Amino acid sequence: MNATHLKIATTVLFSTLLAACGGGGGSSNPTVAVAADVTFPADAAVQNFLTSSHTFNASYTDPANNDLYALNYSYVPGADSAFEGQAAKTASFTLNLKKNGVTQSTSTEVTYFRIGPVKSLGAILGTGEYIVAANQGAFPVNAKVGDVGSLGGSTSYTSSAKTSIYATSVNTWELQADTATTAYLCVNSSVRYTNGAATLTGSECYRINTSGAVLGNKLTLSINGKSVTFLN
Repeated sequence: MNATHLKIATTVLFSTLLAACGGGGGSSNPTVAVAADVTFPADAAVQNFLTSSHTFNASYTDPANNDLYALNYSYVPGADSAFEGQAAKTASFTLNLKKNGVTQSTSTEVTYFRIGPVKSLGAILGTGEYIVAANQGAFPVNAKVGDVGSLGGSTSYTSSAKTSIYATSVNTWELQADTATTAYLCVNSSVRYTNGAATLTGSECYRINTSGAVLGNKLTLSINGKSVTFLN
């Protein structure tokens, strides 16, 4: 998996959530069923996450061969800017994947988004790829477990000249059960490449409470044809 494939597969996430990351959808195993009438402030939780700094460190051991995958990403909000003619919030995003201590893929980007409500605008990858969100849907103000919705999609170009498309994505959100007072707000992405490569899926899920605080997250990527979930 190269850096571009890994970044797009991520979800945070945004275009999917963090920035045109374009699911699978990570599944959770709740120990306590969430009551049907409990609501979670979805948009506020996403806004809280996107406007503060974060790091993610997690590992996964492949039971088939004991290969150890280590994933690290950092997310740092930046100065206000503009993207495609629209005022935008920005953040820098770095992701690194290692297998048995050897770097497999590294990706950096600047992501552009709006808040009130949260909507992705796009991203510029460190390698020059230019991702533009389209037909963006917003997260709901409040959501219940089982609710789903569209976040639109994105078009990935080889450069800001936008003369050559290499991928398109479709993004959705869903609220998954966790406990009586928490739930997973997930952003799922399906990415189709113009060169005929296999469609890539991924998701990023945020463990939130009824106050809109983000307590943790999990990231599901397709690695060598396998769906792997990293839990933070």
